[in-house]
Amino acid sequence: MSFKNVFILKDRVNVIWGGFSQIEATLIALKEIKSHERKGYSTLLSGQDYPIKSNKFIQSFYKKNDGMNFISLRPVEKIWNNYRHRIYKYSYHLYPNARSKIFLHTVYSSDFYSRRNLKNILLIIYKLKNLSVLQKIFIKRTHPDHITPFGGSQWWSLPMNTVLLILEYIEKNESFMKYHRFTHVPDEILFHSIVSHIIKPENIKKSVTHVNWSRKNTVLPVTFKTTMDFIEIEESVCLFARKFNENSMILDKIDSELLDS
Repeated sequence: MSFKNVFILKDRVNVIWGGFSQIEATLIALKEIKSHERKGYSTLLSGQDYPIKSNKFIQSFYKKNDGMNFISLRPVEKIWNNYRHRIYKYSYHLYPNARSKIFLHTVYSSDFYSRRNLKNILLIIYKLKNLSVLQKIFIKRTHPDHITPFGGSQWWSLPMNTVLLILEYIEKNESFMKYHRFTHVPDEILFHSIVSHIIKPENIKKSVTHVNWSRKNTVLPVTFKTTMDFIEIEESVCLFARKFNENSMILDKIDSELLDS
């Protein structure tokens, strides 16, 4: 079955968790949307996301909030205790489909001469098959001073005017993109920093994707599947939710009780 309003991107990216490849894949999609001169909103969703409001409700919501930017963001130091690792250390993600990361220490750090760091340098050289990492160890990693680093959940919904401004900013600030090639999980920082830089705070609201990061004694974020999960989703003011498994019975319940209303 094919749909005229569904497009499969020809340029494919092998996305590695936590790496810059997530940014590359997102930008390919945004540029494709731009080429079609689409209006309305661009919403970033994953394969484990699902709508929890009807199409009619979603369309009405965006019409009432036309021009508002839905992206949860705060200064990075107010979100992550280890934000300095993301901002000041070079991060390498060498293995696909694995949450692996290597933070590289430069010669200016007391940890540079540790056995682990020297081992990491050799590993990076071996995996990348080049010596570029040797240049990095002599250069302090500093965030571009013309923009303040903000971060938050990667799942956002932005009006196309904002998307066009983001693409314009990226095109004009190559150094900003080069910097984030070595950021750990840059999809939680790059777009947020740009939006905070170009959009007034009063035109920014929280993400419209419901995610539960607070439940105890379970793998986070929560994978919704139970009756209690459904009650949580039903009470949410968001338009979408994550995460779901494709064979989860809760999806049928959402279809019949939330999306058909």
